[in-house]
Amino acid sequence: MQTAARFQFCFVPTDAVDTADGLTDFSRGADPPGLRPSIAAVGLTHPPVLTRHGAGYRIVSGHRRVRAARALGLPTLPANLPDTAPDDEARLAFNLTENRAHRQYSDIETAAILSRLHRAGSGEARIIEQYMPILGLERSKKLLDDFLNTGKFADSLQQLLHDAGIPLRVYAPMFRWDDASRERAATVFAALRPGVNKWRELLLLIDETAGRDGVSPAALLDREDIRAALQSDEAPYDAVREVLRHHRFPTLSQMQKKVWLAMDQLKLDERTRLCVPENFEHETIKIELAFKTEKELAAQVERLTKAAGSQAMRDLIRLFKNSG
Repeated sequence: MQTAARFQFCFVPTDAVDTADGLTDFSRGADPPGLRPSIAAVGLTHPPVLTRHGAGYRIVSGHRRVRAARALGLPTLPANLPDTAPDDEARLAFNLTENRAHRQYSDIETAAILSRLHRAGSGEARIIEQYMPILGLERSKKLLDDFLNTGKFADSLQQLLHDAGIPLRVYAPMFRWDDASRERAATVFAALRPGVNKWRELLLLIDETAGRDGVSPAALLDREDIRAALQSDEAPYDAVREVLRHHRFPTLSQMQKKVWLAMDQLKLDERTRLCVPENFEHETIKIELAFKTEKELAAQVERLTKAAGSQAMRDLIRLFKNSG
């Protein structure tokens, strides 16, 4: 369907519209909460675009409006019908063009759009040149391949990625995984519900550790210590992350545990903060004192002075000197 197509305005029976045909329904989120009250108050001021199909109609654009009209029990709804019945690619193209100015798609929704265009017979060259710019994407064969591969993920994983707002660049390591590994990861992430940055960190830890050890991500995530970490009552994400970091960086993990033990043995005032380089990237240890009165300062300095000559402090300094 071209933008210059001619349309006929008419009213159609609401129950004659095939809402099960979701070719041009790209939204994975809930319909806007204000849509139904708006239609109930003022009607459908922006009629959906439908196309005749047998005795009924298919939706070209306006799935959410049609759903709202049906939920409100409207017997008929206004619609614009093209004079010439469009094929699947033309329906998709019109929908994208009409919604270009006011719809933002997640990467999962974008993957669905590109996959449907591909299945509708649009060649890769035309998708890259014509449709990717409409979606705000660079013209890239590699990027198109990644989105098409996203469309092969299990629907439950796609929904999880969409709900969490995870962009393609973050979940890209999963392209190398088998279906069982993606399924197991989906179970883990569904339980943890981390944000984008935590998704990125865990995925990299899983991917790098599994690759180094020559095992599948599923096998790694099925380890007993990770299963136990998932059952943590207080902070399951932190528990899982710590187990994965231990597997990925065993030496670093052991050194960090020694640092925490030494810091605990220093018995510093709770207002005294010892700042150590997390990944042993340098030898400098910093100390911060928080106080409001001379008495508070004197108390912290006294305990710090005792700690300075302790075996725990010597052990702490040695750990960072040896790491360099």
